[in-house]
Amino acid sequence: MPRMLMLVLASARAGLNNYLNDQETRNNAHQRRLASVFERSPLGKASPACNEPCTIPGAGCGSYLTVPLREDLVGLSNKQVERRAKQLKWVHDIELRPGIRSSKFAVTPVWNQDHIVAAFPDVRGKTVLELGSWNGRWGFMAEERGAKHVTMTDFVCWGRGPVCGEREKALANASYPYEAAAALCGMREPFDLARAARRSSVRAIEIDPFDLSVYNLGRCFDVVLYPGILYHVLNQELQLMRIYDVLCEGGLIFVEGPDAKALTREGGDYSCMLGCDSRELPWGAFVNYRIPGNNKWFMSVAGVTDLLKATGFVEVEVSRHSDANRAIHTARRRVPQPCRTHDCDHR
Repeated sequence: MPRMLMLVLASARAGLNNYLNDQETRNNAHQRRLASVFERSPLGKASPACNEPCTIPGAGCGSYLTVPLREDLVGLSNKQVERRAKQLKWVHDIELRPGIRSSKFAVTPVWNQDHIVAAFPDVRGKTVLELGSWNGRWGFMAEERGAKHVTMTDFVCWGRGPVCGEREKALANASYPYEAAAALCGMREPFDLARAARRSSVRAIEIDPFDLSVYNLGRCFDVVLYPGILYHVLNQELQLMRIYDVLCEGGLIFVEGPDAKALTREGGDYSCMLGCDSRELPWGAFVNYRIPGNNKWFMSVAGVTDLLKATGFVEVEVSRHSDANRAIHTARRRVPQPCRTHDCDHR
């Protein structure tokens, strides 16, 4: 065998071994993580009834993760609120007090969110969970629109996510707006101020979205708000399964994100980064590290629809918003149907 070919084969074998070792390390870490989740949410302890106060003996039901209201921010005057707001960095447009909006102090121009406002679900008299709250615009909007209870959560932007180790690097290379926004992880102060200034009664929990459970949150929810998050998640199916588990039967999930086909059309903003156009994206593309910011996937409308259905959701509906190159999906947790006798003969 020629020496050159032997060297090529040896190099390929070494590369394969390195890849397999890396995969084994990742799998072992994943198994440890699952074991940790299992220990925190042990089987055999009853979960609280839907929308009922938590009564599990000896269980925090999320209380150990609850973010307390900042007492030092309660009772500030309008001038004091505005003075403090100027010292913080905002990414959401929130009315802190009449005539005082956070968008005035935004670190980058607040991106167009009118399509979310227009499609916002009916939350009157319902329990609402928001994931990835950041500054908190959508949870506060749910409270404004008559939700019976609102729980707002975050992990990365409130300070404990793995991305936070990259803050300085992202800030130093903030040539792209979302890199500058990503550098703000670990900054919960804007949310704390907005919550106190608005005299909001929302519940705030700092929790990894992969740790969602009725046991950890203390209840299930009628509506889960999930705007602008799914494409940042590596394991999307597992994430949607976690959300499915904390929805009440018939509960609604509200998902918003970029439409890969619109963004990668010929000449589109991302076509050169992805190296493809819309004809090559029937479902989506894995784009981790190819697009600035903490983006993992860019999915088409059809891709998100299929993913929701595969996770068990029903009544999937889509609204596209070409001006923003984004789409909104709503879907519901299935309501179990009574079992008819002839359908259960196999039992």
